[in-house]
Amino acid sequence: MVDKKTVKKVTNLEDCELQKNLIIDSVNLSPDQCFRLREIGLTEGANIQVCQNCGFGGKVISKGAERLGVDRNIAESINVHYAD
Repeated sequence: MVDKKTVKKVTNLEDCELQKNLIIDSVNLSPDQCFRLREIGLTEGANIQVCQNCGFGGKVISKGAERLGVDRNIAESINVHYAD
């Protein structure tokens, strides 16, 4: 029997609930886009939250006190799991 507490549900930012603690698992973008996200702290293992859903699939995400808007393409490319 699998302990449900040890199973990580991996999803992307497009499908996440608002105001839930998330941990980034991977980013599936071009090297240039990944470099830019790493520069602002959105790396594997980073703790983030989705603060707001925007038009056309965009999201506002928070990392600590910082806020960042991402479009649908980026939101779908960031794989996360729920921290709780």
